[in-house]
Amino acid sequence: MSKYTIVPRVRQPGFKVEIEGTDGSRNTMLGFETEEQAADWVAASRRQEGLSEPGGGD
Repeated sequence: MSKYTIVPRVRQPGFKVEIEGTDGSRNTMLGFETEEQAADWVAASRRQEGLSEPGGGD
């Protein structure tokens, strides 16, 4: 499962989500106005990631 880290942005207001994939790849999602929005996105992404795995889901 990927690792998600919510980080306050430095040069602009808001938050970003840093993502480290199971294969070591790294990505960043920008544009969250609040930490809550970022956390909601992480939760939705984790649900989707779980559903895409064999035997994953509920």
